[in-house]
Amino acid sequence: MRKSLSFILSILLVLTLCLSGCNPSEPEEPSASLEESSVPEKSSQPEESSVPEESSQPEESSVLEESSLPEESSVPDESSQPEQNSVPEESSLPEESSVPEDPSLSVERPASPSAGDTEEMLAAFRDIVASLEEEHGKTTGKADGLCFVKLIDLDRDGVDELFCAWEVDQYCSYMTEIYQWIDNEVVLLHQEPSYNIGTSIQPCVCFYIGEDTVYIPYGSENYYEYKSLINHKIETAFTTYYSQGYPLSPDAGPHEINGTPYLTYDEYAQAIDDLIGDMERVYYEFIDIDNELFPEEHPPVIIEVF
Repeated sequence: MRKSLSFILSILLVLTLCLSGCNPSEPEEPSASLEESSVPEKSSQPEESSVPEESSQPEESSVLEESSLPEESSVPDESSQPEQNSVPEESSLPEESSVPEDPSLSVERPASPSAGDTEEMLAAFRDIVASLEEEHGKTTGKADGLCFVKLIDLDRDGVDELFCAWEVDQYCSYMTEIYQWIDNEVVLLHQEPSYNIGTSIQPCVCFYIGEDTVYIPYGSENYYEYKSLINHKIETAFTTYYSQGYPLSPDAGPHEINGTPYLTYDEYAQAIDDLIGDMERVYYEFIDIDNELFPEEHPPVIIEVF
């Protein structure tokens, strides 16, 4: 029995050894395969397959310096251009726009044409104004050149006449002209040196405007002619004269209206008031605007736009 058991054990041992001894190279192949299959240096190929330096190409693909171009694309100096676009000194122009000391930029005043004025007539008057400016010069706002242009209905028929004046001797003498629209053309009715008030040099233009007529005084010193437009002619309506003794000697005389003497100045003044006292007086004086003694309500230049 024991022999049988020993024999069986021997057979089992032999079988075990046989089994363990079969394929003796197999335990060595997996270890060898570990070296070949893993092949960490060749299969992964960190230097070739990944190619971190070539595939990423940080210098070429991103191209931070060329693609972004911070200096050229933004171009803060040229695109904004704060000095040229804003131009605070030229756009505002505080010195030229105001120009308080020179009224030449504000001498033009819009006219109010009468109801009977036609565009054809006004266009012809504009041509006259342009011609006079070309001949005598355009005013600078200081009573020079053509410095007086006004539409005024002198005969009160609902149609304006054109009254102009230009410098002959600045602040001393001015020539006036009156134009009228007759038979579809402009006609020069009258030309005469301007009215000069008093015995000093005070050239001016004056209108006494009534319901039926307008008086325009001419003359100088003590003798004046008040003229009006009647039937397309400028005619003298009446004359006045007063003695040089007034006002130092109010009773010095005689004073005259249309040649009729008045022994006292009060009688003379009352007679003048009876003629023009109810009329509207419109007065312009060609003064030196640099002279502070003259009042501001006497503008040296009137240029109406129509």
